[in-house]
Amino acid sequence: MAGAAILMCGCTLPVPPIGYRPATATNPTDIELIPCAQAWEKLWPLAKQGDKEAMDSLSTALLVKDLLPPGGSPIQDSLRRKIAHGLTLQIYALDPSNPLPKWLWHELKVFVSNNESVYISVENDTIVYIPVHASGQFTTISDACKISGNACVKTIKSTHLIPDFDSYAAAVDRELTTPTTVCRREYL
Repeated sequence: MAGAAILMCGCTLPVPPIGYRPATATNPTDIELIPCAQAWEKLWPLAKQGDKEAMDSLSTALLVKDLLPPGGSPIQDSLRRKIAHGLTLQIYALDPSNPLPKWLWHELKVFVSNNESVYISVENDTIVYIPVHASGQFTTISDACKISGNACVKTIKSTHLIPDFDSYAAAVDRELTTPTTVCRREYL
């Protein structure tokens, strides 16, 4: 897709995003290296319009790089918030006609079994973080995630462990109007 960016905070991805193919004469993929501070500004408008590569790039930057979720304090509960946003975007980036990647199924199983995990709920266009075990659907989700990756994603969507995309997009837009989203290293 021309114009799609592979997002990284000054370095390249260790694993290419979904569907990425190196640029060749027959596949002139446009790859742009952008700093984390500009990630939401440059990629979110594309992701919001359904661009799966932009969603995947944002997800990857949240899960394995230094991108922080929109809004709020960059320190307060940032790792759990990063994971919640990263998995939400990754689920929306999936092609439902393909099997769930094994790495994502593994991450979802860990996510739903961890008492520290939080999920995103949207209330009045505001993102609220709720512990997964408080969802009231913990056993249903945990059991589905043991069966198969696709059953796990289907159950996560049907039990509203991730918000519908339009509500999520509106809430992210609102959160992006709060103070700066920054790029930082966890060890500093």
